[in-house]
Amino acid sequence: SLLWKLELDPATKQCVFLDVAPGAMNGNLEHPLVHPNFTTREATYVYASCSNVVGDSTAPNGIARVNVKDGSSRKIPVGVKNEEMDVWWFGSRCFSGEPLVIPKEGGDLEDETDAYA
Repeated sequence: SLLWKLELDPATKQCVFLDVAPGAMNGNLEHPLVHPNFTTREATYVYASCSNVVGDSTAPNGIARVNVKDGSSRKIPVGVKNEEMDVWWFGSRCFSGEPLVIPKEGGDLEDETDAYA
């Protein structure tokens, strides 16, 4: 399934934006999460288990990092690879569960990428 971005206006309690998250087109992503230090702030990256980046539904066999802040909102036809996502594949007959993002000990807590996925 695709990663969606939903924005709500707290004053009106209305949806002001709903679309596929920037940079996430054609990524079959499940169990999305952000760096734990960014759960209450705007995050640049979302991590998720990933089955592929061409729009087909298969079993999850990798971890993806999606730049939802600076990623492209362009539409990509199904079957075309999304080159914007950083994806780590586990190999043949290996599957992923829910990812974890763990800050590096002594790392920069303001840097989302200074963590292990």
